Amino acid sequence: MPIARFRTRPPEKQDAIVAHLRQLIVNGDLHPGDRLPPRTVLEARFDASTVTVQRAFGRLVQDGFVRVAGRSGTFVSERPPHTHRYVLAFSHRMGDPGWVRFWTVLANVAQGYGTEQPFSLSIRQGVEPWRNDPDYQGLLDDIEANRLAGIIFATDPWPLKGTPILEAPGLPRVAFTGVPGETNVAGVSLGGDRARLFFEKALEHLVSRGRKRLALLTVPGISGERLASYRNGLAARGLAYHAHWVQTASQADPQWATNLVLLMFRGSREERPDALVVADDNLVEHACAGLLQLGLRVPDDVDVVAHCNFPAQAPAIVPVIRLGYDIPRVLEKCVALLDQQRRQETVPPVTVIPPLFEWETAGAAGPTFLSDPRR
Repeated sequence: MPIARFRTRPPEKQDAIVAHLRQLIVNGDLHPGDRLPPRTVLEARFDASTVTVQRAFGRLVQDGFVRVAGRSGTFVSERPPHTHRYVLAFSHRMGDPGWVRFWTVLANVAQGYGTEQPFSLSIRQGVEPWRNDPDYQGLLDDIEANRLAGIIFATDPWPLKGTPILEAPGLPRVAFTGVPGETNVAGVSLGGDRARLFFEKALEHLVSRGRKRLALLTVPGISGERLASYRNGLAARGLAYHAHWVQTASQADPQWATNLVLLMFRGSREERPDALVVADDNLVEHACAGLLQLGLRVPDDVDVVAHCNFPAQAPAIVPVIRLGYDIPRVLEKCVALLDQQRRQETVPPVTVIPPLFEWETAGAAGPTFLSDPRR
């Protein structure tokens, strides 16, 4: 006996009702707290059944646009997603090669935002077209359904050019990037171009401690203008530059930082550096292991300024001075920039966030955010 097959018609009327009500809310024709049109009115307008209207309302409830108040009716949510829901988008997935500690801190802080905040912040990973990742498709669906108030990109989103994630009009966006790129997305730069504010503050501290011979350990990318900026900072403070005291180790292979410290700090007290700047938190614990192996005392023999993304501190087996960025406040600044865009206010191409020492983050009113008009 042949098996009966049933065809389910696409929910065209249901989709039309959802789109109509959602557009009224997004356009501001219906405000938070307003009651939705009676279901009987929608049934008549769309020639739809009670079940169809009910299912349309259910979808709007699920998306956060409306709330049901029993027999009192259905009302626009006080915090609809197009004004209160933000996404933090990562190009990688946690655990992928190339995933860095900074992204882990961002993700952990974002996950900590709950009902006490005036906004919600969800995470999408693997957001690149070639990956065909479910989160990539989910972000496209969010954009199509107006379920977002803005997107924060954890890195420069240039691979997304030509996609609705970058091209859909009216959607606020910011990205962690040091320079304005080809995407026209507002940038948030930690430390400014070439991280100059981080280096300047680290050098000032070490000079105030009487240090004269500075070593720098960072990640690849310091060549060219960034290296020139560091050398100029040394020269401005009367400090000598030695090429072999500037070394890089990859974030993907941070264990090499130990060997590099062993090389930089060999020799007598007068020959070796008396200070070390570790400019990436992925390298901190391995750099400290090298100092420990050499038997150097911190801070008696050498002062160490170590990069940090607060509140997550990279392990350090010696007492280091931590200098970096208050990530909860940084994310709040990103949301503020998105809100400015949503209100159609002008935001700078790049907003520079200066670094803070650990003691400045404790009990401080919060970091000062600087807009760099040249960027």
